[in-house]
Amino acid sequence: MAMEISNAYNSYANTYASGAGSKKQTSSDYLAELQEKNPKLNILTGYSNGAAGSSNYPEKINVTIAPEFLAKMQSDPKLAAEYEKNLADIPAACKWGESMIRAMTGNTVYEFRFYIDENGNMSAGSVSGPSEKRAMFERSRQKAKQQKEEFEKRIEERIKASAEKKEKAENETLHAYEVRIVGNDVQSLAEKLIAANAPSQNSAVSGVTGVDIKI
Repeated sequence: MAMEISNAYNSYANTYASGAGSKKQTSSDYLAELQEKNPKLNILTGYSNGAAGSSNYPEKINVTIAPEFLAKMQSDPKLAAEYEKNLADIPAACKWGESMIRAMTGNTVYEFRFYIDENGNMSAGSVSGPSEKRAMFERSRQKAKQQKEEFEKRIEERIKASAEKKEKAENETLHAYEVRIVGNDVQSLAEKLIAANAPSQNSAVSGVTGVDIKI
């Protein structure tokens, strides 16, 4: 085991050193590198090992790495070599675990998932059950995903509708100026009406009152 990690460390250190002079590696680059090295894994960064039904075993096994520890791996070749070896061992470990679960219970494994926390501690979870229940499990997983997407869509639509309603209300709440005039003949009323439509001139027009209203 020590020799394997030492060899992995030397390989990683050489690769990192050869690329360091040309372009600094980002966390996203390192995550993509880990994913490329482990096609059987679905490697994520975050703080949870995921809810049941979040991956599609045996095609993929979810592995979530806390971002703080991912940064430590990226900056420490020896640590990276150790944990990259752990990542590489996961598919075989799951295959062995699956055979043991089937032998002991007769159940089929639907999912394996792993989590590496900010201190490098690893934890694992699994979902298993009768083989005939797998189709039901898959339907449940798809339904949960669909419900989540539909819920998010409804929330977006409600937010959009609320914004549109607010904008419409603001556009429709216009101020008008109502003019009231008193006179004995049409010509006089018309002249006063024309003059009074400029609120600033109301005081100069006798018999005219004005008030702001909302429409």
